[in-house]
Amino acid sequence: MRDEIQLRGLRRNDSASLVEFMSGNNFIHGLTVLPYISEYDVQRLVEPSDTRHWIIAALNDQAIGYVYLEWGKGRWRNIAMLAIGVADQHVRKGVGRKLLNAALWLGFRYLDLHKIELVVYADNEPAIRLYDSVGFVREGMKRRNAFRDGHHPDALVMSILQSDYESSRR
Repeated sequence: MRDEIQLRGLRRNDSASLVEFMSGNNFIHGLTVLPYISEYDVQRLVEPSDTRHWIIAALNDQAIGYVYLEWGKGRWRNIAMLAIGVADQHVRKGVGRKLLNAALWLGFRYLDLHKIELVVYADNEPAIRLYDSVGFVREGMKRRNAFRDGHHPDALVMSILQSDYESSRR
């Protein structure tokens, strides 16, 4: 029987798996995670929150990817920032698309979000193509946004509105 990727909620014991794949070379290059991330840092990130919701992609009950939505309070309650990551060995196998689609569905259908935003390095073309393909639009460029591997890459700000998401599903 072929192993199948399952989507599920975050579990207490996922920290070790997250640390392991968040330490992958391509993972570090694609996100703002520092090399040698500690389990302590990941445990702080996964602490229970009223303004963050995680979805985990698991293979044989081992976390191989994640997406989370984090929203504000008050007038920003209906806008969320999306963060997504997939273990190096599972990139370009549909895991990211599966996580992204689940997060959009959850955010717009259950969390009453009106807008979901993300920031992606401008040179991460595969990720940008994925975001474009599900309806994200480019809102702007953050110049020299971070420090990575001795350079200051630019980053794109992208978003999708609930109305655009719903229109694309008809």
